[in-house]
Amino acid sequence: MTTLNLRKPTASPLEILQNQSLTMLVQNEIERMIVSGELGAGAKLSENSIAMRVGVSRGPVREALRGLEQTGLVRVEKNRGVFVRSCRLTRPMKFMNCAPPSIRWPAASSPPASPPSN
Repeated sequence: MTTLNLRKPTASPLEILQNQSLTMLVQNEIERMIVSGELGAGAKLSENSIAMRVGVSRGPVREALRGLEQTGLVRVEKNRGVFVRSCRLTRPMKFMNCAPPSIRWPAASSPPASPPSN
């Protein structure tokens, strides 16, 4: 009897880079670290430490941080550095405005309805 391997084949690094730029991969990783809490609100983000942690040069990290600034997830303070924005969950719409695009609801739809309270 033959068994089927139902596991998803692992993509090679070359295949991954053919689908996404290195900058985008780094941006997604930084975004993941922020959303998971590894990088807390107000934390200063160092290009050097992120580059070493992710295993890339500073260039893609710098570009990724610029992209995250455009999404509103980080703020850049001139001559001071890049910092993770703090979002308050007490105001869900404000939080959604600073959430990265990957976890925002599409503009055409509304957030899922809350279950009715009894």
